[in-house]
Amino acid sequence: MKPPCIEVKDFSKAFGEFMAVDSLSFDVFPGEIFGFLGRNGAGKTTTIRTLLRIYEPDQGSLLLRSKPFHEGRAGEVGYLPEERGLYTRAKIWDTIIYLGRLRSVPLPLLKERAKELLNRFELWDLRNQKIQNLSSGMQQKVQIISSLIHNPPILILDEPFRGLDPINRQMVFELLKERKAAGVSILFSSHQILEVEDLCDRVIFIAEGKSRAYGTIDEVKRDFEPRIISLTFDGTLPDLPDGCTIYDQGNRVEIRYPEELEPQEILEQMVKSKVRIHRFEITRPSLHSIFLDLCA
Repeated sequence: MKPPCIEVKDFSKAFGEFMAVDSLSFDVFPGEIFGFLGRNGAGKTTTIRTLLRIYEPDQGSLLLRSKPFHEGRAGEVGYLPEERGLYTRAKIWDTIIYLGRLRSVPLPLLKERAKELLNRFELWDLRNQKIQNLSSGMQQKVQIISSLIHNPPILILDEPFRGLDPINRQMVFELLKERKAAGVSILFSSHQILEVEDLCDRVIFIAEGKSRAYGTIDEVKRDFEPRIISLTFDGTLPDLPDGCTIYDQGNRVEIRYPEELEPQEILEQMVKSKVRIHRFEITRPSLHSIFLDLCA
């Protein structure tokens, strides 16, 4: 196995008396999409900013391609911050070209890549528009293009799907999968748990600056595998026995039930209450329910 492109080991960072990150460790390998999950304030952005030496660590080691990051290595990383960082009075084309030149991309190659990405994200006809005149979703697409334009071996994306509609999210999905196939290491933070489950090879859940779960999707589900019923139904659920917990997921629910209870008892109770059941399945928990358990 190739060495990791991103290494975080025993990392801690405090702001005054507030411990933002506490002894956090994880790796991201070449050709891997890695999900960095947690609530706002969990320590995700602090970790990303320290990886890029916007902050200095209080403790631990944070390496990109086996070395600490510095400004001279900017061409090795594509960074999409959570906050918008665009020059809003500048034009789309001028912004992308300027940011690409900062990363030392030769101008002919830069123009070729800019045209390709603008066409792909359906922004070519708007390339001379000022960014301030764009919708939030279009601005996000410009930021994504700017993080990719120099074809870096590492991508660090903080909430890349923010403001994007389903069609544009799918565009980003396909692009990230292509970069993964090319061997790029991708670390991204997102609250879109269903998308993380579809996209990521491995994940880490953090809460209050600490790791709560770490591994492949299957490993995390196996480690936190309680007794789960996945239920699709019409009607109103009856009161369930003590110890049951319901996670509402739109047109279906997950019901966690205690070890001493048999699923047949829950099914019988629903039949008696005349709930119309379309699907009743004993299954593994979703990442969504694990997220609620670990990070709420």
